[in-house]
Order: sequence, then C-alpha cells, then structure tokens
Amino acid sequence: MRKTKIIAIGGGSVYVPCQPATTLAIDEEAVRLAAAELPIGRSTVNILFIPTASRDDIDYCHSIYTHFGLRLGCNYDHLRLIADMNTRQNIEDKIAWADIIYVGGGNTRYMMREWDKRGVSDLLRVAYAEGKVLMGLSAGSICWFGAGLSDSNKFDAGSGEDWEPMWVTGLGLVPLLHSPHFDSEAWRRRELAYNMAEGRLSKPVLALEDNCAIEVVGNEYRILISRPWRRAYLYRNGNRLRLHPTSNFQPLESLMT
Repeated sequence: MRKTKIIAIGGGSVYVPCQPATTLAIDEEAVRLAAAELPIGRSTVNILFIPTASRDDIDYCHSIYTHFGLRLGCNYDHLRLIADMNTRQNIEDKIAWADIIYVGGGNTRYMMREWDKRGVSDLLRVAYAEGKVLMGLSAGSICWFGAGLSDSNKFDAGSGEDWEPMWVTGLGLVPLLHSPHFDSEAWRRRELAYNMAEGRLSKPVLALEDNCAIEVVGNEYRILISRPWRRAYLYRNGNRLRLHPTSNFQPLESLMT
C-alpha cells in the first residue's frame, strides 16, 4: 500500500520569465516523489492542475504548464471546473490520471464551496488515500489542512473597503490549522498572535513563509525550503516554535503534542 503524500507550500511563484521558479526545489521534490512510484513501463509523471481558487485563470494554467510540463518534463492537464463543461466522469478520469495534483492560489472559500458542490472534495480524499502527491500553495496549501487563515473576504469587498480575516475549513488531511504567506503578509502574524493570546486556536497552527513547505509522507513530516532563510513556525500551547528544514523526517504527531 502506498503512503499518503502532501506538499503544502506557503507561497512563491512558478513563473519568473527567463528564471527558475522560486519554488523549484520544492516542486522537484514533488516530481521525485511521484516518479518513484510510477508503474512499470511509464517514465513520465502526470500532473493535474486545479485552478478553482483563481476562477480557472487560463494564464495561471499556462504558467503551471510551462513550469511542470516544459521545465520539469511532466505530462500536464488541468481541471477548470467553472470555465469548462465537465461531466462527473470527466472529473473522475482527470483525477485518476494524475500522479500529482497541484492546487493553485486565490479565493480559498470560493474554491472549497465549488469543490463541495461538484464532489471534488471527496475525489481528492480518495486520491490522497491512493497515495497520489497532493500539493499546492496559498489556497492550494490551506485546502489540505483542518482549516486555514484566509483573506477570502477580501475578494468580496469593494476596492479600498475593509475586510476581516477568516478561517476556512479544508479537507482535514493534515490535522493542523495553517497560515501561508507568513513573511509577505503582515496581517497574518498579527492575527495569529491575537488568536493565540485570546485562546482561540482549537489546534496547533503551522505557519509557512513563502518558498517554504511542509512535506508529509505517511505519518511523518519534514520542512522544505527553496530559498535561503525561509522559515516555518508552529503556534501551540501559547508558544511560537521555529521549525527548521531538515533532510530527515519526524513524526507528524510531534507537532500536535
């Protein structure tokens, strides 16, 4: 039986003209994980991009294709739930085809609602149990956790209007809470500090800076970085702990206790 696999990235860019993606080292690890379990007779990894959070932005699809398809040599396809006419069978076939499922950033709340309406949430849980590599950044990292600190209200607010941070429920595959973009969006640090001081955190929170990721394989984890000095933090029991990148895996349970 294959181990479950998740790579959740705090943020970064897969498209930098004439330069490697800022998340390249992390993305290469995802391809390595998937390639190690390809069936006999197949040598190329299949990656499926799900851009629901960006409302199926076609330019985002082109960027992922350029990075994973052309640079990293994967077979590429995308699942545009809103823009394309997809039957239930078509959705199932695309997810079954994939070795890696990459979820893009954007409006997390909108994405989770659309997934639930179309049965994608359940299909992704099946893909997880089958040992496919599930990954993504921003909204595409929040979705794998119990819940994530999100700016989804910003997408509904008018230009210049105030908005409130919110927690969006994810698929619960990683039994922690989560915040991406911990270095590039200062409001996240303030919000987590306030929530911790007020005793409002129901579970430990994993906070990831851009170009930093958690790789969870089975019941073990490690922190990955693709740029120097990137950091991960764990908010737990009123304390903030620094998690360091390492080549060795640690028990995932150690983050909860």
